[in-house]
Amino acid sequence: MTQRETTRVTEGENRGSWYIDALDGLGGYAFASFRKAGEDSWESPIVAVSPPTFIAEPIASGATAFAATRGSFQQGFVLDGEEVPFAECAHLSEFVRRLFTAASGGENDGGAAEPQAPVAPSEGSGGDGESLWALRKALYEFDDLSKGIELHAKPFTWPSIDQSHPSDYAASLEAAAVLIYKTISSVPTVALSQVDSLVRLSWASAALGFSEPWPLFRHMDFSPAWWPLSQPGVIDDVLADLPIPQDIGLALKLPMKSWTLFHLLSFGCAAPRAFNQVHPDALKLFLFAASLIVANAESRRYQRGVLQWLWSRLPGPPPGVADEGFRRLYAATIDWLSMSLPRFVFGTQIEDIIQNAPQLRYDNNPEGTSTASAANA
Repeated sequence: MTQRETTRVTEGENRGSWYIDALDGLGGYAFASFRKAGEDSWESPIVAVSPPTFIAEPIASGATAFAATRGSFQQGFVLDGEEVPFAECAHLSEFVRRLFTAASGGENDGGAAEPQAPVAPSEGSGGDGESLWALRKALYEFDDLSKGIELHAKPFTWPSIDQSHPSDYAASLEAAAVLIYKTISSVPTVALSQVDSLVRLSWASAALGFSEPWPLFRHMDFSPAWWPLSQPGVIDDVLADLPIPQDIGLALKLPMKSWTLFHLLSFGCAAPRAFNQVHPDALKLFLFAASLIVANAESRRYQRGVLQWLWSRLPGPPPGVADEGFRRLYAATIDWLSMSLPRFVFGTQIEDIIQNAPQLRYDNNPEGTSTASAANA
């Protein structure tokens, strides 16, 4: 029986909700049963959610969930002494996926973040240009909608290309690259890792369509700059090697000792509300990372990189060609973000738990209470 069939058979009868029986949020696994709060799950339909698809798949017996709680899984998911209901399998899958994605930035022993109240943006304010204003406005609407949710999640639609404008998109990418460059260059003594990061930034800038090297690069020859981005998996290395400013990592409460574009992109796609609480530069870096993912996918392995490498050896690409390239990349990035950002908004308590996921520790609690709820308190 498929997820859709399971959802139709059970939820259509309007006799309960999906309740988590066992959860490993950091691993991206959950078992849930369709029942009423407090009921025994043994006779209820059971589904399992796991990476990479996070699709709720029916399983034969609740014994699997029970056995999981004897290992690394926490028993149940409880807030304020009550089991948390999920109206649809899609809501359950979204919660587990976002919890896992947000936590992929790492863990530490620190306390949970304390989200601050966002300030509603006004057009053209806060250091955001037109290419970021629509996204910033949507982030505020996302947070505002969360405050009005008491029980079940609600769907959310992110801005489409028709609702945003790429006029300053290249400038936003360049500003983000300069931030990364300054962060790399701030190391007091030059080390091999610093040089490697500068080379990665050269690759990234070429992949995004910039033909003018950054100040240090024009004194160095990075002739193979185009090809590494065409290799499967290397894009992850690039994202994981490019640092973001320490103050942004601290403001986002990311718990690792060093902060990179990989952490920012992973965390931001799962907990976008956090961008309402930090400097606008964080959103520029987030857009830079997302654009790099899309540029790599669109490169067709190497063709775009070859052309960009050739252009970088010329006095400069024709403005019309460069502008059109940025417009296409912007449109593709907005589409990618609309699919990668959350599809549903939860109430503030659950959104706070997702946002605090990097700091959480889950354990096997015989009372069925959630360590997540304790961290959120």
